[in-house]
Amino acid sequence: MDTNQPLTIVAICVVVFFVARELFCWYWKINEVVSLLTSIDNKLDQQQLSAHTTKSRERNDACCTEPSADSTIANDGYWNSDGKWVQNG
Repeated sequence: MDTNQPLTIVAICVVVFFVARELFCWYWKINEVVSLLTSIDNKLDQQQLSAHTTKSRERNDACCTEPSADSTIANDGYWNSDGKWVQNG
């Protein structure tokens, strides 16, 4: 018995495994599915980051801007302790 025979058998099995795996993935389009899912995931991450940045910017703009000279706040009532709106006047 040759001492290299087990090593040769293992090497052939590894090669057959990788070839069969590629054929299986090609047949079931697994590689395409993985690439599409990765693309979708990246686009969703960008969309979330964009939405979060926009919301933060809108929140900062709303709370940190000074009112203009022609903007008036209508104070025509208030909430009483019972939680009801009471009209002034």
